[in-house]
Amino acid sequence: MFNLHHLRYFYICAQTGSITKAAETLGMSQPSLSMQMKQFEKQIGIQILARSGRALELTQQGRELFALSARFFENIGEIERYIKKSEPTEEFELRIGVGEEVERPFVADVLGKLVKAHRNKRLSSIIISKPHNELVKLLSMGELDVIVSNHKVSQARLVAQFKIPVVLVSAVQSQDLRPQTISQIPGLLKAIGQNLILPMTSMILGKETHGFLKSQNMKVPTSLQSNILACIVRAVEEGVGAAFLPIAYVKDHTKRGTLTYYGPKAGYWQHIIYLYSDKQSTNEFLGDVAKIINDLSALT
Repeated sequence: MFNLHHLRYFYICAQTGSITKAAETLGMSQPSLSMQMKQFEKQIGIQILARSGRALELTQQGRELFALSARFFENIGEIERYIKKSEPTEEFELRIGVGEEVERPFVADVLGKLVKAHRNKRLSSIIISKPHNELVKLLSMGELDVIVSNHKVSQARLVAQFKIPVVLVSAVQSQDLRPQTISQIPGLLKAIGQNLILPMTSMILGKETHGFLKSQNMKVPTSLQSNILACIVRAVEEGVGAAFLPIAYVKDHTKRGTLTYYGPKAGYWQHIIYLYSDKQSTNEFLGDVAKIINDLSALT
């Protein structure tokens, strides 16, 4: 079987009547194109080009091959136009409202996986973050399709509820100590030489973390406190300290090996995230969004 790239090179050469012009059209050097043409003639065992000075002429067999190749590439062009015409032209939209206490990169990961799953559709998305009450208002006005929040909404349709295991996350790996019990946490932190990074108690995750530490009578030095979850995750990545985080927020990080999580399979406790839509919503992507979040929430 001959090389189709060589056939195309020959077709362009015959069209332009010049190796130089053909090389410019193909974006390659003239010597390289000349060498490709010689290889093509050797491969098919036919002399198709007759060079006369700077002019490029076709032999009789070259003219016959050009006529055949012209029909071939014209048919390919028709096929490409047909496929392009058959591609879906309908645009799909998903407008997502994100609660202020939900990590933004996590939502971006969800959206990236959704777009990849529907790569054959023209999906455009809008992601906005506002205070919880403002998001609920926008949802009721039909200006949002879905809300991702860790607050309950009574006047909307609950699409899904996710109980996400909270684990201890660090950029430092400890092969000798992987705590499965709560009493081992201080020993682990001492072994890896890190203090805790804590979310502020004004946040739901902050209340949960401080409540957990208090219930276990656990006093661990703190390196940083913040009410910005993305800041906490980044600080953990940079080795500032370790933090208790929902596995969904760091799942991709742990898969890439930039972060390591410690703790039992069920997590030290479960952090809840809700997915709400308008009661009348029929957006076809809501089920897929729920599935993606559920997959990211699994501790494996």
